[in-house]
Amino acid sequence: SLGYTYIDWNCLNNDSVKKYSDYQLLNNLKKTAKGKDTLVILMHDTKDVSNSSLVLQDSIKFLKEEGYKFQNFYDIIGENWYKIMNNWRRNGKNR
Repeated sequence: SLGYTYIDWNCLNNDSVKKYSDYQLLNNLKKTAKGKDTLVILMHDTKDVSNSSLVLQDSIKFLKEEGYKFQNFYDIIGENWYKIMNNWRRNGKNR
């Protein structure tokens, strides 16, 4: 086993599909979040098509109101992964 943990997004606001209004971006997020216990959200940090940063606060507010909590990837995959990676780096395995 290579020790990989696969995590993929399962929710998005379609910010790279076409130019959406702020309202549409938030509505897209709400639609793709519906009925899911855990979300890994895809939003882009560029303004190439739509600018997700303009609806980020509203998106976070909505998600918190829906009961979601925010975590980093280490929270999702577990503390063991963090320990493995630190040990790997300490022993020079990243060269």
